[in-house]
Amino acid sequence: MSTDPKFDDLHKQLFDEGLKVRRSALGDAYVDRSLANGSSEFAKPMQDLITEWCWGNAWTRPGLERSSAAC
Repeated sequence: MSTDPKFDDLHKQLFDEGLKVRRSALGDAYVDRSLANGSSEFAKPMQDLITEWCWGNAWTRPGLERSSAAC
């Protein structure tokens, strides 16, 4: 993940989209627990990375059905 400020908007957009998909697939309660349990200084970067890139980048890419992404 880039720390270059010029990518801040992209990171935020992917995180926000990923959070929507993650909540839709897993439910608010599960995601809230995961984010709360993963909010330590050590675990938070991994939660952010998973939400941004796995859920936000991979699961929202054009042409990928949600059922295919879940395999």
